Amino acid sequence: MVLSSGVKRLTLALLLCSVSASSWALRCGKDLVSESDLDYEVQAKCGPPEHISLIGYGLTDDKTREFKIERWIYRQPNKTLFILQFEAGKLVDISWKRAP
Repeated sequence: MVLSSGVKRLTLALLLCSVSASSWALRCGKDLVSESDLDYEVQAKCGPPEHISLIGYGLTDDKTREFKIERWIYRQPNKTLFILQFEAGKLVDISWKRAP
């Protein structure tokens, strides 16, 4: 069976849409930053972020300890903003968007 180019494009688009945003990684030079990296590892690989926002505080599941939630912004040369969210110093989410 031979697939038309339109069907191939649709299949590729559906596959790309099925990839969750949480699978993003950030390349800093030759290094790669991914979820579960610690904040000091990210800073060692990428340098200081352009901006850090304190989002708030959370509680551990057993509600015995409080932890900080931060959002770090890195701007890439192609005007892409990478938004990294840390909870208790651990990278839990990487998202991106085009800079205005």
